[in-house]
Order: sequence, then C-alpha cells, then structure tokens
Amino acid sequence: MLGRPPQAFKHFCYPSGITSPSVQTTFERLGIRSATTLSPGFAAPGDNPLFLPRLIDGDHLTAIEFEANLCGILGVLRALRDAVRGFWAAGFRPLPETKQSNAY
Repeated sequence: MLGRPPQAFKHFCYPSGITSPSVQTTFERLGIRSATTLSPGFAAPGDNPLFLPRLIDGDHLTAIEFEANLCGILGVLRALRDAVRGFWAAGFRPLPETKQSNAY
C-alpha cells in the first residue's frame, strides 16, 4: 500500500486497538520494534514493546483529564477503580456504618 515491504516498518499502531498475542511472533519476524494499543496510559519499564498503552488526546478528553494523565494521577485512579471493581466482583462489600459515640 505504501510501496515498501513490511520489513521496512519498525513501529505499528493496532487498527481500532484490536490486539492479539498471536501477532507477537509475526511482528518479531518482521522486525517490528514497537506497537501501540488503545489501552489508556503510559508505557512503563518492563512493558512488552509490542503491546504498549498510549494516551489518546481528542475532544473526549478535557484539559484536566489530559493533565491528570500527564502527571500520573489518572493512572493511579484507574488502578484504584480496578482494585475496587475486583474486590466488588469477589463479593466484598463495604461494612455497614456503625454509630459512633462521642462519650469518652
């Protein structure tokens, strides 16, 4: 399509973010060094370079969300959200509130 063989390309962006672990072998054979997914976030040391997350900036992202992404707060909030969802899915529920006594 671009007039070059597949081996000429070193970086890939998954169309529509659709990924599959089975492509890793093909990418390695073709010499692809990195590929980005639609998973939100920043790449970290130790991430598989063929399945990197990325920050997608668009109209759906407010200025404060963009800043939260850049400074890492949004990643922390996502991890906290996922942990809470995991606890919830495992059947953990918040303890009922108890009345506190002010008497000493």
